[in-house]
Amino acid sequence: MEPVGGDVANHDHEFDEVRWVTIPEALELLTYEGERNLLREAARRLGVEV
Repeated sequence: MEPVGGDVANHDHEFDEVRWVTIPEALELLTYEGERNLLREAARRLGVEV
């Protein structure tokens, strides 16, 4: 993914922080294994090695 516009300061109240990170960084930051699995699957489908 790449940012194409918008304002990350205008995010949903359920999130503590919004920022762009690499997939490996996101895998370290995500709290739940299900979220990490979803990200790994998305990366696999995009042909991105993690």
